[in-house]
Amino acid sequence: MWFAARPMPAVARRLGLQARGSGYWIPSLLEAASRQDGLKFAVTTLRSGRDMQFTEDGVDYFVVSSPPRMYPRRTQQMLRCCAQVAESWRPDLIHVHGCETPFGLLEPMGLAPCPVVVSLQGVLEAYREHLFGVLSRREILSACRARDLLTGRGLLWDWWRMGAMVRRERAILAAIRHGIGRTTWDRAQLQAHSPAATYHHVGEILRPVFFHRRWRLRLVDRNCLFVTNARAPEKGLEVLLEAMARLRRHCPNLHLRVAGQTNAGYAAFLRKHVHLRGLDGHVKFLGYLDGDALCEQLTRAHLFVLPSCIENSPNSLGEAMLLGMPCVASEVGGVPSMLDHARTGLLVPSRDPAAMAEAIAALLDNDRMAQDIGDAARQEASRRHAAGRVVKELVSAYRAIVGRDAEPRRGSSLAAESSPACGGLA
Repeated sequence: MWFAARPMPAVARRLGLQARGSGYWIPSLLEAASRQDGLKFAVTTLRSGRDMQFTEDGVDYFVVSSPPRMYPRRTQQMLRCCAQVAESWRPDLIHVHGCETPFGLLEPMGLAPCPVVVSLQGVLEAYREHLFGVLSRREILSACRARDLLTGRGLLWDWWRMGAMVRRERAILAAIRHGIGRTTWDRAQLQAHSPAATYHHVGEILRPVFFHRRWRLRLVDRNCLFVTNARAPEKGLEVLLEAMARLRRHCPNLHLRVAGQTNAGYAAFLRKHVHLRGLDGHVKFLGYLDGDALCEQLTRAHLFVLPSCIENSPNSLGEAMLLGMPCVASEVGGVPSMLDHARTGLLVPSRDPAAMAEAIAALLDNDRMAQDIGDAARQEASRRHAAGRVVKELVSAYRAIVGRDAEPRRGSSLAAESSPACGGLA
């Protein structure tokens, strides 16, 4: 049984929701893994409203109603509902996607009726340290609108709310016995929080459209850079803008396209930053793009740039590599596990606009290098994200965990306690 924060596409269709945002690798993995003989999957997720359960394409889906705000008491009530769902379905293994979600507390609270493994998407404690990126205190305040402060939105509120999530995450990581990750960085994070935990390497399956398309140098808009995320300062767009300002003397027609949603107050700050750097008309914010539109934009760009101050295994980088794009990325977190410097891309020191400008110029000026790096990136990403390989890693991890923790652990707090919020699921 999987526990995931975001509704799967099947659930989104039932609820009439538009599938947006991140987390695409989870349904991609479910689709591939559920086709394996001898495996049966259920997925439990949260959504405000009524409880729901249904089956589609052989997968059982459970939707547990969630309160608007996760106060501790409501979180415990929700987790007991989830535990009752698990008890009714009787899984051999529970897989929690993300150590930042409340689902990870099932094991520490003694509510899990079977072994539990938690996937590390990122580690919020590390991310929170870099949330403000290279911004000064004055810039942080200028990136927060007064109405955002009054309505509980914006960067400062995000930082404050992450504090409670970090405390919860610490409790999860300290208690788990099995973790799934993809990089040397997330392995180190797990070992730092829980030295006795067993780490299992399982890759991620990217969206099919990126396997079927190909970046070709002769078709690109020359000197066009592309970034897929500028949600918060941790993504380092200010560093890239400073690098572009330095490169303008070398490449007057350099331009940047930015995909993805951006925090409202921070978006206004970025546009002001663009103006102050003399980059008006050279930066275009595209907003949210679905997979097809994003793929189209990437194949038209000259370079993909990842200027982030912190990352684990960004799928945006994996997708660009899979297309065969030349990439420049900050050497942070798990990025070096994905990109081999000078072979499948160029790594630059974090928060260093001069080094980033030099790396970008090197690829813009040398078509042979850009093509060779892009070809090597595509070959490496195709191997790393191949569905068959990833599913094999997942099944191997599952078998190792179930074999090691064969005896189910029954939490004393689960009992037969019922809750009105559980509806008819249990």
